[in-house]
Parts: sequence; C-alpha cells; structure tokens
Amino acid sequence: MNKRDGVATRNRIVAETANLLNTDGYLRTPVSEIMRVTGLQKGGIYNHFESRQALTLEAFDYAVERMRERLLRALQGKTSAKDKLVALINVFREAPRGKVLKGGCPIANLAIESDDADPQLRTAARKAMARLIGLFERIIEEGVKLGEFPKGDARARAAHMVAALEGALMLSNLYKDDSYLRGVADRLDSDVKAGPR
Repeated sequence: MNKRDGVATRNRIVAETANLLNTDGYLRTPVSEIMRVTGLQKGGIYNHFESRQALTLEAFDYAVERMRERLLRALQGKTSAKDKLVALINVFREAPRGKVLKGGCPIANLAIESDDADPQLRTAARKAMARLIGLFERIIEEGVKLGEFPKGDARARAAHMVAALEGALMLSNLYKDDSYLRGVADRLDSDVKAGPR
C-alpha cells in the first residue's frame, strides 16, 4: 500500500467511525462494529491507530470539525449579528434532516457518555463545547458593539442559547420527534430578533 492509499484508508476509517460512534456511542460501540462499517479487520484498523481511544478521539475531532464547518458555512454572507445567530440556530433546527448532526451533537454525546469514565475524552468534549459557546459569544459581543443587542454578559447568553439547542436536540433524538427542537429554535429565533437580554 502506498502512502496516499494509507492516508485515504485512514481518513475513511475516521469518517465512518465518526458516524458510527455518534449514533451508537463513543465508549460502548465495540471494535467489531467499527470493523463492520469500515470493512477492515482489527489489524487493519490498528495499523492506522495506536489504540481504540486514539481512533475515538480522532473520530470525535472529525465530527466536531464537520459540525464547525457547517456552522461557519451558515454564517457566510450574513452581516448582522442577529442574522448570524439565526443562521446558527437554523443549523440546529435542520439537524434531524441533515447528515452533520445525525445522532445528535457529537460534543453533547461525548460529554454525556464520557462523564467521569474517561478524563481524556471528557477534556476533548469540554474543549469542543468551549469553542461552540465561544462562537455564539463572539457574535453576541459583535451585536452589542453594533447596538443590535443590549449590553450584558455575552458568555451567559451564549451558554443559554447553546444549552437550549443542545437540550432540544437531545429531546428530539430521544423521542424521535423534532418538534422539541423546532419549538426551542423558534423561541430562540424570536428572542434574537427582539434582541437577546
């Protein structure tokens, strides 16, 4: 196998594993399932990754980056902070119909699953969540500077919005009913247009 084929195989393993772990569980999915979705034997997988945890972390990073790219694409062409927040809310609203957040948000999924079971995975989830909240926070700060939003704690507002969206996404996945997510997204949308408090 030449180097280019090896990189392509590694990338394929990461992408397929990311989808699998986000829907079936980061910690509880057996290597046999990873073998099944990738079509590789255990040795073929471990030829590219030193451990199951290394693969899990790389698959998580891949899933988070794919989500981040989707969020950033939604911001393209938006000039006002209000329009940017509405665009981010819409990414979550559309999650049940899209591929990027199939199975829920990878950050929330890993955070819930890893908890105290694996400090390294929990740290990865914390860093990714901080980046997500930070994206909302920067837009809210921008809106305050532009006079779109009243002065206040941008971090707290961002955490509130992300928590509401993550919780609604979890409920929609749990009940297989996207009305939870639509309802929360509609409410946040309304709040943003009125100017978050």
